[in-house]
Amino acid sequence: MQFFDLLAKVKSHPEQQITFVGVNGSQVNNSFAEFADDVDALILKLRENDIRSGMRVGILGDNSYDWMVWDVALLTIGCVSVAFPVDSFGQSTDDLIKKYQLSYLAVSDALGLNTSEITRGIVPLELSSTQEWYKCALHELSETHSQVHSMVFSSGTSGHLKGLTISGLGTENLVTLFEQAFGFEQQDSHLIFLPFAGYQQRMVYYGCLYNGAAVVTVPYLRLFHELRLRKPTFVIAPPMFFETVHRLTKRADADATKKALDTLLGGNIRCMITGMAAIKRESLDYFWDHDIALYEAYGITEAGMVAWNKPSLTKIGSVGSVAEPGTVVLGEGNEVIICRDKPLSLGYFEASEEDSRLTFVRANTVATGDIGEFDEQGFLTLVGRKKDIIVTKNGQKFHPETIEVMLNNCQSIEQSVIIGGDGIAGVVAMLNINASEDEVMPLIKKHIEMVNGHLPDYQRISKTVIVAKEFNLENGFRTQNLKINRKAIRKFYEQPK
Repeated sequence: MQFFDLLAKVKSHPEQQITFVGVNGSQVNNSFAEFADDVDALILKLRENDIRSGMRVGILGDNSYDWMVWDVALLTIGCVSVAFPVDSFGQSTDDLIKKYQLSYLAVSDALGLNTSEITRGIVPLELSSTQEWYKCALHELSETHSQVHSMVFSSGTSGHLKGLTISGLGTENLVTLFEQAFGFEQQDSHLIFLPFAGYQQRMVYYGCLYNGAAVVTVPYLRLFHELRLRKPTFVIAPPMFFETVHRLTKRADADATKKALDTLLGGNIRCMITGMAAIKRESLDYFWDHDIALYEAYGITEAGMVAWNKPSLTKIGSVGSVAEPGTVVLGEGNEVIICRDKPLSLGYFEASEEDSRLTFVRANTVATGDIGEFDEQGFLTLVGRKKDIIVTKNGQKFHPETIEVMLNNCQSIEQSVIIGGDGIAGVVAMLNINASEDEVMPLIKKHIEMVNGHLPDYQRISKTVIVAKEFNLENGFRTQNLKINRKAIRKFYEQPK
């Protein structure tokens, strides 16, 4: 894939469809031809308002058809898009323009914009708006790296936002690698429900637009309802999604289970990918046992996809082989290090000096903070996060993720988080369960005894805490990309009861 001919590729598949579903069930359904016309019209308007290559233009809004049009229009012109997470900024729109040197900031009407700010360079994200555009300072950013395509924000596992510059060449490279591994077929329909601002979803729709595959975007709150209706062929989602599907469809009878799976997923799945965190082995096996391909993969925003299982090369239980051969090595302590000629990110534009130093260790080289192991066939398995290592009062170290994987094999445990060290006595298992305590605790206690029997003394679970509420985004126990927020769960444990 190459960005310079993306719009031309869109026009070469005029009948293909883009579908957006709103929270209230409203639907926008446009052809690629209509999408291309809207992109061309926006490009004309941007150029009439003196927008040129290299300028920064912000986008602030939930996933929408208009968001995608803005993104592709800015990409075509050569602008640097700055994608702001909707619910992560307490700053005013005026402050965002000044801080990030934006020539314009396109804001969705759905966010309830104060109209008094319109004169400060704010423009409507909605293409149908008749609001007049008022220019602000058209910043000439001569220092902008020529490869910078976008600026995005990622929380990763840290819980706080970091700003990343995204390379156009790196994006083209990763989309091409994905197409070679999984393919884009004319009958494909890729379902997206995570925010475009997170960037991974944008790479998915770039691939679809370039190769002529349909795009369906639905809100998270309507996800399972829309799965049935839209019948997608391709879904990329975090483990939480697949574990939920497992729980909702499992039946006593194998034929009934298969029917429930086909009904919930639409019955048209060609391929699914999970990443972003470890998935329960039970759930991973569940899909394969019912003839649904679920490929485990591994990537980070700083580097893009690092490794993946794929149709031609799969080892269940690993995160796959290296997506781009020769680009991954294990450094000190078996930390996964990525070195690419065409990196996805060129570095942080907003992060602590320590984060920058520890992550972008040298040119085109990213230290992931993940600890991994390669087997003799070249498949990568992740052991845990370097910063999540627990240090006991006696100085012994261990990865909590190893124990969590063992705990999660218990059918009654939805999610487990191991905490310890730093003033916490012993090893504590924070558990979210799928039934009443009275019903499942005997089974859980027996399972913990089994797990402890496989662990050295300093790793054995000494205390169990049942957390009544789910580990989800709404209560802060997960980050914006649905990873476990360990800091929040530890803080919950330490709060006076």
